[in-house]
Amino acid sequence: MSALRVALCLNLALVVAAAAEAQTARPPRSTRGLFGPQNDQPRRPQTIDFTMSLNEGYDNSGTDRLAVDSLSIPYRQAGLYSNLEAGLRYTRVRRERRLTATAGTAVRYYPVPYKLLLPNYQGGISFASPLWRSGRLAVSQDFGYTPSYQLDVFPTLSLDAAHTPNPTPGDYAMSKQPAYMSTSGIQFVQILTPRSALQFAYDRRSVMLSGHAGDLMTQGGGIKFTHHVSRYAGVHAGIGSRLGQYARSTGPTRVWVRDVDIGLDYDRPLSFSRRTTLRFASGSSLVPQDGKTYYRVTGNVSLAHEIGRSWTAILRYDRRLQFIEALPRPFFSDAVAASVTGHPSRKVDLALAAAYSAGAIGVAGDAGGLGAYTGSASIGLSLNRHLALSSEYLYYHYRFDQQSLAAFPARLDRQTVRIGLKLWFPLE
Repeated sequence: MSALRVALCLNLALVVAAAAEAQTARPPRSTRGLFGPQNDQPRRPQTIDFTMSLNEGYDNSGTDRLAVDSLSIPYRQAGLYSNLEAGLRYTRVRRERRLTATAGTAVRYYPVPYKLLLPNYQGGISFASPLWRSGRLAVSQDFGYTPSYQLDVFPTLSLDAAHTPNPTPGDYAMSKQPAYMSTSGIQFVQILTPRSALQFAYDRRSVMLSGHAGDLMTQGGGIKFTHHVSRYAGVHAGIGSRLGQYARSTGPTRVWVRDVDIGLDYDRPLSFSRRTTLRFASGSSLVPQDGKTYYRVTGNVSLAHEIGRSWTAILRYDRRLQFIEALPRPFFSDAVAASVTGHPSRKVDLALAAAYSAGAIGVAGDAGGLGAYTGSASIGLSLNRHLALSSEYLYYHYRFDQQSLAAFPARLDRQTVRIGLKLWFPLE
């Protein structure tokens, strides 16, 4: 625990330095910090950005004693580690066409006692373009590799604020199970009238696990009609179908999910506060299982509030049915996430986040349940536009009601503390 105390002392020193900077700085004029690209710069048709971060941290992990035999001995190692992340993003914009390509890697190294090296790789490309005046097409392809399987069942908040949570690769790892991932998507939107639109979408995702857990391939498509009744309210109606195919030792298992998406959409500032925006949408899913058809209501609601000109608070609730490769059946869950992000000064940025998810494995709940929660706090101190110091604390916990997954531990608790250096600069 002495290493954890040292890491906490380093975090405290950075917090004190950031607080001193925030007290002496003038009030912020915008929500943008000093580090990274600036929103007020003129847009260029082509940009290439390179980012890199180097962190030293301490990982304190605990697993359920009933499941430790399912983990490799080196992976159970907790202690000091080094983490290096690097990413490259290329963006080209020409009129209404946009092309984006990304590539990145993250390497985590535990020096003692096994000299364990865990590299991650990811990349992707997306393209969006109008086909004609009222039609627009978007396609994307992502791929990745991770040496340790991660269980992430939390909702993602608006991209206008920080993702919640926003873990470094490896923070959610539950077992040393190498995984290869590929995701493809295509979407076409046809504008019918100024208030109405028709949307067609298809996506395919495959995850291949090299360990004991089964692979998973999902694909789905659907059609959706939306109509704005007023400036802030609308209705939508759509149908879709999703297929999840699990690869098991007893043979492949297929699960069909039929989505009947009829509901309301609402997105407007509240009357008592122009800085608070409420959004919600609803839907439903039909799942055949064991000769029965189960009906489940789904949807989401979010509340975003701007605090001054430099702070944002977001609260989101999700009720959804999803395929997760670590679980033998679809996961029906209720999840909530919240975050507060802001800039006390242009040189200081703060972020607090928390999320909770609980649900049943299988719509009938016959495969047990899963509960998970996480919390994080981070602070950054910008030295200039291209260089910044960062510090973060993260806590992560999950637990299965019953141990039906032999390849994974039934419970995991992890605390991570790290301090590091971030680098950003444009190549073009």
